[in-house]
Amino acid sequence: MDSALARRVLTTTFPERRVSDPSALRAGNVKRTFTATVDGDAVVVQLHSDPARLHVEATLTRAVGDRTSLRVPTVRATGTLDGHGYLLTDRAPGEDLHERFTALDRSERRSVVATFGRALGELHEVFRFDGHGPVGVDGDDLVVETSRSWAAWFDHLTATGLDAFPEALADLRPRIERALADRPAADHRSTLFPWDLRPGNARYDGSVTFLDWGGPMTATAECSLAKTEYVVVDWYTPSPALREAFHDGYRRSTTLAADYWGERRPYYRLAAVVRTAVDSRGVVTRPGYPERDGDAAVRFHRDHLEATLAAVESRTE
Repeated sequence: MDSALARRVLTTTFPERRVSDPSALRAGNVKRTFTATVDGDAVVVQLHSDPARLHVEATLTRAVGDRTSLRVPTVRATGTLDGHGYLLTDRAPGEDLHERFTALDRSERRSVVATFGRALGELHEVFRFDGHGPVGVDGDDLVVETSRSWAAWFDHLTATGLDAFPEALADLRPRIERALADRPAADHRSTLFPWDLRPGNARYDGSVTFLDWGGPMTATAECSLAKTEYVVVDWYTPSPALREAFHDGYRRSTTLAADYWGERRPYYRLAAVVRTAVDSRGVVTRPGYPERDGDAAVRFHRDHLEATLAAVESRTE
């Protein structure tokens, strides 16, 4: 999947318009992404070897734009070319928030974090599903592809994360499995779990544009909340003020049970740390900006795993 294919997507979609040569952007885990111009307007071309994946992403992006107040890129076209899926959108204005976030002043950073919380709460209110699992498309509808119980889906998500652990984290697995086995009963209602709702998938020009709606799945709202809190607040510059701003933003869009904090958040937070330590390619993720890598990245994940484990284990002593 190279720039020649991206250019063919553009010239096929806009045969009568002036198209620039595509330039590769920062590569994602499973997609190739290019930017170009069409009659001077900036656009983004995403390519994927599985066309169905980008069809789902396009459908969800349109649905979020139509049904919520979140700012998302306008979808220009989606389809298949030479056996590869493509998704063509307008390029969002502003800068990469992943690179800009830590440079914002404290007040502006709190405002951005609150925006993420509010956005997540709105998504939880708007998108509800029957059962749990990966989200797919049936006609024009977003549906759960293979529905299962919340307990089975939660176990699948955490086991997938544990299976991917590098050797430097593998010794923690027995403790994590014991801790998660004792999790309390939870509200099983299914809502959208936007896996990549984080500064690394957003652009910023004073307002946030939310990018990358690929690989959607469902979860309980509380599990999704704990994971998003972790990658928005803890991933970069954690502070009590940012954590408070995130949850205040969330509560502006939806409700949050009072017993979430003491009863279920520690378990969902542990699951979030487990599931984000390694990416879909089996590579240890690189938190923060500038990004940690190598031993520093492993140490970040281990420190958070041990701290979160200690919080869960203290409940059963």
